[in-house]
Amino acid sequence: MIKFYKVSSLTLVVLTMILGLSMAISVPSSFAAQDNQLEMKTLDLQVWPEYDDPRVLSIFNGTLTNTSGNDFNGRVYFNIPKGVEIKMACELINGSEHSCQPYDLEDKGDYQVLSWKATHSITPGQDYPIWLEYYYNPLKGSPDKTMDLNYTPYYKTQNLKLTIKEPLKSTNFKINPAPSSKGQDGEGFNNDFYTFQNIDSVKPVNFKISYTRSDNKPSVEPKKADANQQAGTPDPLGTSAWKKPEVLVPVSLFIVVLVAFIFYSLYYSKNRPPLDRIDNINMKYGKGSNSGNRKSAGASVKPSHEKKRIRQMLLDGEISEETYRELMEDLITEK
Repeated sequence: MIKFYKVSSLTLVVLTMILGLSMAISVPSSFAAQDNQLEMKTLDLQVWPEYDDPRVLSIFNGTLTNTSGNDFNGRVYFNIPKGVEIKMACELINGSEHSCQPYDLEDKGDYQVLSWKATHSITPGQDYPIWLEYYYNPLKGSPDKTMDLNYTPYYKTQNLKLTIKEPLKSTNFKINPAPSSKGQDGEGFNNDFYTFQNIDSVKPVNFKISYTRSDNKPSVEPKKADANQQAGTPDPLGTSAWKKPEVLVPVSLFIVVLVAFIFYSLYYSKNRPPLDRIDNINMKYGKGSNSGNRKSAGASVKPSHEKKRIRQMLLDGEISEETYRELMEDLITEK
């Protein structure tokens, strides 16, 4: 009977390890497969240094599309710089209505990944319009200012249009590489335009920008807070990978199995036959006869002799008082 319990416990531990390992492998791969369902069909990326804030305003106005044959029900992701102030992270409804979502930020070292859960299934071939807006400060120097613009798409991007807006009262504005075209808008800003097709994911698009501007005042007066803009900061847990399903699911399953194992162990200890416990003591200290010898001899050791022996073991310090009490209770139970 004792051997049966030991084998069962070992088997349960092995099964727990196998389950945890298999979930750690299979769950992340299933979520990675969902990531591969989406591509960025179009993205209009706007970069406006010192527009209505001394920092740089970046705006993503894009359309994700489901290029797979299955419905998509996961999260959408965007690579962004560190140290940003998120103003809007939204789905677009009917092409223009902003439905801003609670988002998570995951630290990736030199950059971070912003994500939110799509509020509805994206069917095969269906578009999913998005809007993302944030401020950050890559500008260096004054009055001669420089910045590195590094954009790394999370998804394969079919069509990217990049617009860099030159601050008012700036001179000697240069971008490397040079823009494909230039133009002036209705507010009097000079704009530099770039177009790209079929950009692979995680392949960076890099630019170096320099210009001269005597002050740090915004080019235009800051606008009043938009009702669509998101207030506050994301959930602090959003900066951790623990909220990601590919981490949370296997860890939760492991905890469930571990709790079941603990309850099993406690149940076994509580319901273990009392003779087994006495025999273990006998085998450990090499005194008295075991249960097998009792059975083969057709009789057991007299309770009075057994009590004396257990008492002597306590006096000799071979067992604790708690073990002594348990063994004495077991002798009474045997009668």
